[in-house]
Amino acid sequence: MEWSPGGGLEPAGSADARAPGCLPPRSRLAEGGRPAVAAGRTSRPGVPAIAHHPRPSRAPTGSDALNAAIARTAPAVLALLADGVPRNEKTIVAALADRHPKDEVKRTLMRLAVTDRLAEHGRRFTLPQADVPDEG
Repeated sequence: MEWSPGGGLEPAGSADARAPGCLPPRSRLAEGGRPAVAAGRTSRPGVPAIAHHPRPSRAPTGSDALNAAIARTAPAVLALLADGVPRNEKTIVAALADRHPKDEVKRTLMRLAVTDRLAEHGRRFTLPQADVPDEG
């Protein structure tokens, strides 16, 4: 027995052997002329039964759209961190989930961190400590 392109075991050298991508014989076709799929299997090994297509990104494209998204989200992030309590990214995203998309909050955190408007210590974000000049 050997694996056949039709998705099953068949005797070696059987007349049913066909090139990869070819349809199975009529005896294995379901109604409508389509290959029969058994319990989540496809006619080709290694191919999932249900094709998952990625959802189109709602992320802003172009620097103007990205800057506008960050400008909308930054005040909420800064207000959340104004109490001085360090928070991780997941907590910040969850706290702002009802008002801002997750991807925009994450991009805003990155932008604020690289422009030193947020301090990141051990994967937690806080507002940076104000520099107090030394007296004396």
